[in-house]
Amino acid sequence: MRTMLLGSVEFLTKCNERSCKLEHIQSIEKAFALLERFSHRKKEYSVTELSQDLGLPRPTVSRIIGTLVGLGYLKQNSETKRYALGLKFLPLASIVQESFVLRDIATPVLHRLRDLLGETVYINVRDGYDRVCIESFQGLEQVRTFVQIGQRSPLHMGADSLMLLASLSDEELDEYLKNVKLIPYTENTIVNPDVLVAKIREAKEKEYTYSKGEYHPGSACLSAPVKDRAGIIVASIAVSFPTSRAVPRYVDQYRSSIINAAKEISTLNGYEHQVE
Repeated sequence: MRTMLLGSVEFLTKCNERSCKLEHIQSIEKAFALLERFSHRKKEYSVTELSQDLGLPRPTVSRIIGTLVGLGYLKQNSETKRYALGLKFLPLASIVQESFVLRDIATPVLHRLRDLLGETVYINVRDGYDRVCIESFQGLEQVRTFVQIGQRSPLHMGADSLMLLASLSDEELDEYLKNVKLIPYTENTIVNPDVLVAKIREAKEKEYTYSKGEYHPGSACLSAPVKDRAGIIVASIAVSFPTSRAVPRYVDQYRSSIINAAKEISTLNGYEHQVE
């Protein structure tokens, strides 16, 4: 009997945990459904209107609004007492918009670069502790590498990802190394933090970086930084090619071309290069 009771308690506890998690997820869904009601046509809502539109009880809507106001994602009009989107969305929107602007700026340069080299070229941005490809042109050679738009990979492997790590401050890099496990994908993946830091410093100094078989055993990559008007690295462009072509003749040509293309995109993005 005792065993049965303990089993029942354990079962109920697990059910309560699942119910709690489910409720949290449902709360998030309700919050986003509420935020998505706002538009250019209707910029302000009252609690009653949102309750009616969403089909949710007024107390539930009030609790969601109170949380979002506290976080800065909603604000209340002191005169009408209605609610509108808050300024907290501005930096988030600018990050997304910046990625699209960069993609538009980079597209013609990358297209020319792909035609010049015949290899796969693409541009990445950092999303948390990952790199994400926002534009890609596949190579023209019969044997070539593939990098898809939207492809996501860790920041510690491959020249294209590592160039984005070079955008972090020393404090941010320390935080990254504390929170991320450097998992090996191949025998060439960098898993030693000291080696990784040294390579990042070298990438910052040379303004390009090279990898061979760090993410995929059969591919090599050269990458260079794209900067904004303040000189901050906001993206990386890269050329990816099979290791069968990772010989000095090709690598030297690709390095020169990728550096020049990165400088051109940075200039279009508002960065003024210093004359040495």
